[in-house]
Amino acid sequence: MSIKFIEFREIYCNDCKKILGRYNIKYYTDDMIAELIQTVHVVHTRGGHHIKIHKKKSENG
Repeated sequence: MSIKFIEFREIYCNDCKKILGRYNIKYYTDDMIAELIQTVHVVHTRGGHHIKIHKKKSENG
């Protein structure tokens, strides 16, 4: 049995202390992530919140 890991980028709001989204690296480029932050997560950025992008791996067995 082999365990596969899926890499994704996690968008996290430091001020709200919550995950805003997780995006699979295979399907979303850095440019697409930046565009998502400017459109989908704009409420947080305009509110002066600090957003971090983390690269993580998820186990998919």
